[in-house]
Amino acid sequence: KYQIVETITCLSKEPFPTSNYICLFGQHEQLLNNLRARYNENLITDLYSYFTEPWCLAIFHDRFIDLRKELRQILASKEEEALLSIEELAHQIEDEEINPTEKPRQNLKRIFEDSIYKTLVERRTLDYLRYNRHLLPMYAWPGII
Repeated sequence: KYQIVETITCLSKEPFPTSNYICLFGQHEQLLNNLRARYNENLITDLYSYFTEPWCLAIFHDRFIDLRKELRQILASKEEEALLSIEELAHQIEDEEINPTEKPRQNLKRIFEDSIYKTLVERRTLDYLRYNRHLLPMYAWPGII
């Protein structure tokens, strides 16, 4: 229903990075490079190889959990006193307390992109990548080139 990784079953004669796969639990499929869509389009033929690609190394990094907590705190905070937090707004849309004219997801995305939250999330994510640049050199950020 929520497109969150709930179970993982691995069958292999070879050793595999168990700790990395544990990091996948609770992650949304979109965070995993649109896993569901890619799998349904037969773009993923081997999940073991898929999860060794460079794009997912930040997810397996031991500080990624801290980044997620910080981003959640940003989205739950009231950065602009007159406005709801993004989290509160999402709950109101889900509970049908407000009924936007556009699709709920589009409405939430538009509000997010027009708010201070987008800048805060981007800044914190870039700080994470800069701080961990020696372990995550495959990611680029503004000013690197």
